[in-house]
Order: sequence, then C-alpha cells, then structure tokens
Amino acid sequence: MRRTITISLLVVALLVAFATPAAASFGGDLGANLSPAACGGGTLVIQATEAVRNDIDSGEAGNNWAYDDLVRSINVWHRTDDTYCAIVGYAGAFTTVAGRSPGNTANNPAGIRGFFYGGYRSLNFTGTLRTDPAWPTHGFVGVVDYKCDAATSVCPGLVDWTAQYFSSTSGFDLAWWGWEYRAGRHGTWVNAMSGNSGDIK
Repeated sequence: MRRTITISLLVVALLVAFATPAAASFGGDLGANLSPAACGGGTLVIQATEAVRNDIDSGEAGNNWAYDDLVRSINVWHRTDDTYCAIVGYAGAFTTVAGRSPGNTANNPAGIRGFFYGGYRSLNFTGTLRTDPAWPTHGFVGVVDYKCDAATSVCPGLVDWTAQYFSSTSGFDLAWWGWEYRAGRHGTWVNAMSGNSGDIK
C-alpha cells in the first residue's frame, strides 16, 4: 500500500510541475522530446514501469548532491528499419546530502527535499531483443534499490534496464535528455542537454 501511495504522489507532483508557469519553457521542450511522436512510429515492444530507490544525483561540480527515489517509465519502439527508439521518463523525489549545490553556487546542508521530472530519448539504436527477458515487457517490473553511497559513488544494487530486455545493443545514444528539480523556496535547477540553469540551495 505504501508503495502505491508513493508512486501516486510522484505522478501528482509531475502533473503539478507541468501546470505551473515556471516549467513552461523546459516543460514544452521535455514534452516534445519525450512524446511518442519523437520516436517516429513503430511497434511498442516495451512499456514498463520501474521504481528506483537510493540512486544518487551528480551536479555541475561533479559531486553527488542528492539521493533520489523515482519512478521510471520505459518505452521502446521497434521500427520498420529494424532499429529501436527508447523514451525513458522520470518522476521522483530527492533529498540533498551535505556539499556543493547542484548548480555549484552554494554549500548545501543535508536534508533539503524536493521533486524532479524529466528523462531521455535514445534514437536509432540496434540490438537483440531477448526472447526471455528478465523483466516483464509490460506493466510494473518492481522496486530496485540501488543502495548508492554518495561519498564513494558506488551503487551495488544498480541494474541496467537495457540488459533486462536486450542481449546486446549498439549505438545507444542520448539524442535528448533533461531534468528539472524543484524545492520550493530553495529554488529550481534545470539540468538539460540544452544547458543548465538555476540552483537548489
């Protein structure tokens, strides 16, 4: 029950973010680049949702500035030219660790909380789709605890989603990526392919 409530709250946070004026510019960019239309059609072969706990997030100074709990949506299309396109969306919550802020303009205390949303798109990669994937190709795949240590950047529980569905891939690029982080009076930070702006402090 607690897991269901947490996922629901993250979805609500995502909807609120897109409804506010401050997100209009980045939100529009995100909406266009993470829309199914951005993949150009094909057969939807993967439509799965994964919950991730205790991931770490890095900032402009190269430091790990927060722990993340998130819901990741994984959508993959197989296209007529035998390439794949993946759109991976994120909605989650973060908690800062003591150290430099993500935008590298301040020293943060531990415990600042907020939420974030965003994702990435990989275009025109090739691969061999598993006939017996480790995760279900549709629906909720479960909770993965990365067990990350922000001080060492070690994440013993990290799982690569592509390896759960493909025995091999080639040309998996990031054609677009971007995330927006919000923490109320502590500010907003955008970390995107088009450039970074703002800060959480």
